[in-house]
Amino acid sequence: MSQSRELTVAIKNRNDLILEARRITTQEGGLKLPALDSILHLQTSIANAECFIAWQLFTLLLDMERKLEKISATYEVPAKKSTMTTKPPLQALISQLQTIVEELPQSASTRGFHEPEKMAFSG
Repeated sequence: MSQSRELTVAIKNRNDLILEARRITTQEGGLKLPALDSILHLQTSIANAECFIAWQLFTLLLDMERKLEKISATYEVPAKKSTMTTKPPLQALISQLQTIVEELPQSASTRGFHEPEKMAFSG
């Protein structure tokens, strides 16, 4: 899944940026305002991308699960059909991510992806 790789890269970039900001701060005796502003802007962009990618990954996985359940329902096998039930922590997480994504400005990190849809949870 490309989203999980993208999320891993975004987290690594954020962590590298934190380490670089710490290094600059200790070497130069503090950050100048333009450097701090630049670091904060980049941190915000990376955090937004992380939330967007995580939301998109969960949405994709749950959509695949629903499609697999529909396919399973078409089989005429005399056995109980398996279904997935999401737990409240997952539902809350996806709802929080969706709220964040809906508030993101349309930027280069989100342009070209489909608009957020309201997730309906079973169970």
